[in-house]
Amino acid sequence: MTLYTKEVKQLYQKKAYDSCILKSNFYISFLKKNIEYKSLPSLYLQIAKSKRKLREYNDGKEASAHALYWSFKSVDSIKIADSYTELARNFKALTVYDSAIYNYQKALLIYQNKDDYIGESIVLNNLGSIHKIKGEFTKALEYYIKDLDLNRKNNSERDMAIAYNNIGQIHNSTNNFNLAISFFKRSEEIRRKLNDMHGLALVINNIASAYSQQNKTDLALDNLYIALTIFEKHKSTYRTTETLLNISNILIQKGQFRDAEIFINKANKKSREFEIENLIARGNYLSGENYFNQQFYNKALPYLLEAKQFYDQEHYVVDRINTQKLLYETYHELHRYKKAFKAHKLWSKLYIKMNTTIQQKELAVLNQRYLNKESLLKIDRLNKEQLLQQEKLVYQNRVNAALIFISFLALIFVIFIYISLQKRKKSLKIIKEQHDEISVINEELTDSLKYAHKIQRSLNAIPSKAKDLFNDYLIFWKPLHEVSGDVFSVSVKNDIVFISLMDFTGHGAPAALLATLGVKVLNSIIDSGISSPEKILQELDIRMNNLLEDKQESSGMDAAIVTINLKTNYLEFAGARRPLFYIDESGQHYIKGTKRSISDKLSNHHYSYQKHIIPITSELKFYLYSDGFQDQFGGVKNKKFLEKNLRQLIIDNSSESFSIQKERMEDVRTKWMAPQSDIQYKPTDDTLIIGFHFKV
Repeated sequence: MTLYTKEVKQLYQKKAYDSCILKSNFYISFLKKNIEYKSLPSLYLQIAKSKRKLREYNDGKEASAHALYWSFKSVDSIKIADSYTELARNFKALTVYDSAIYNYQKALLIYQNKDDYIGESIVLNNLGSIHKIKGEFTKALEYYIKDLDLNRKNNSERDMAIAYNNIGQIHNSTNNFNLAISFFKRSEEIRRKLNDMHGLALVINNIASAYSQQNKTDLALDNLYIALTIFEKHKSTYRTTETLLNISNILIQKGQFRDAEIFINKANKKSREFEIENLIARGNYLSGENYFNQQFYNKALPYLLEAKQFYDQEHYVVDRINTQKLLYETYHELHRYKKAFKAHKLWSKLYIKMNTTIQQKELAVLNQRYLNKESLLKIDRLNKEQLLQQEKLVYQNRVNAALIFISFLALIFVIFIYISLQKRKKSLKIIKEQHDEISVINEELTDSLKYAHKIQRSLNAIPSKAKDLFNDYLIFWKPLHEVSGDVFSVSVKNDIVFISLMDFTGHGAPAALLATLGVKVLNSIIDSGISSPEKILQELDIRMNNLLEDKQESSGMDAAIVTINLKTNYLEFAGARRPLFYIDESGQHYIKGTKRSISDKLSNHHYSYQKHIIPITSELKFYLYSDGFQDQFGGVKNKKFLEKNLRQLIIDNSSESFSIQKERMEDVRTKWMAPQSDIQYKPTDDTLIIGFHFKV
């Protein structure tokens, strides 16, 4: 290391980046004049690193290219690899990921040939990071595992902790939460051993994220509070602010909106004081989300607009999409349909950039809602004008009647009374005829719906062959109207019991028609010989997409499939946004469904569903349910019942017979919708819960 490079490196380590750049440029000019090129690669690298720290990535990219050129001139392999690495870092910051990957791979080959394990580890870590950002989790995991093996071989515990943490993040992103937590715990153990408190807090943050995804919000909060304490102790302003926002996000998830607002305000104060723009934007988004969930849509709107202004200027694609979607929903709730339409249109364009297919069905629905709203407003104006004209006419008639009354008191009074009586009789006759006609129509519609209800109940009937296999079973079915979009199906074929629950978009007759179609398609799939639940869902997705591809309305569904092999006594489960909850000798267990609905037009058609296998025991009881019960508004504060409370209701009564469990569910739902004598909430959606206890 020359005196020139030593001095600029010290400036860089002191974070005096501007001084480092000035001094490096001065020495570069001096050395070029004196035809001394040996130190040029190192000086250009210091400029590139400083520019990157100052977020001047294009300048950093240019300086990296100069460093690469002079490294080749000096035939310094390690400097060539370092230059490729720095060039890749700037491409990564500019979100030019393919160029970043190309340069990292160039550097990787050199580091491997030179046995430079530190450089190799840095590159493997960054390659994994890029593939994770791109959603290529398999490739990311391959690089992170290579990094872990490399650091094990060289006994680098600090880098092993980083690798364990990275692997945990991949499993967390792919919904393998228990596996993710196990890797996070390994990283945590090393961090504690090394007394690396800052790194420990980062890992604890990730553990909290995994617990949050499992709806273990209390555990998530416990970990976040620990992380917050560590970051505050180490005076890490950025991480402290970030953790405050993470806590507020969990509190919003728990419905504790006032507490969430307190943490958001604390975070906003810090982020504005230190001008941390991306956290200011996130704070604005969370404020908007918090107010939105409280139905304070006018308060939510300005915060979301401020967040949008930042994300429009930066490369925060996911945050921009989330903000735009919440803006659309806010405008929609405020009945500002033109704004909602524009916001949804922009959200759709942004979403399409991250997907291979263009699906604009929600736009069509929203546009139709807007046109319908305009029509309703026009009709309302005409009705008001007509009512005003009628009021003017009535007033004029009264004036005329008064004049006639004064002029011809006795005679006209009698005539007036007679005419009034005749008009009233005629009006009453017309009203009675209209009332009778409406009553007949209503009776016919009611009879039709009741008949449809009977048909749907017959489709949902459990065959006697299947009933003989159950010790007990539960059907808690509450359609919002006479017919329902929430249906279930039970059948037996080739020593396999098929149990399914489907929750179609919407409710009433349209959803019921789709539900009937869905049951028919499901039975056809089972009859074709497909018996594995994840393959049934896959085939159901394909067939429903083919049947509904020309529809303009939203027509998706969530589903859960359970199969029982009577020969092996194993239960298999796969879900499309619907979970399985079961209780056995070891306690209660909750398995989330795959995060993709059936006939989801905005998702990848080749998405695969995950299968889970569970041995059947004599104590095993399992439950499938739609989102109707948990999304029911009620209680004194008019909040959603929430899924965690539904699961607790099941747990509290699991030792009872299913008939008693059904009574308890009915009682809890009734009290939730009528918490006081003067408060009565209406049902918001179809509700379906099914449970089974098999004979073993």
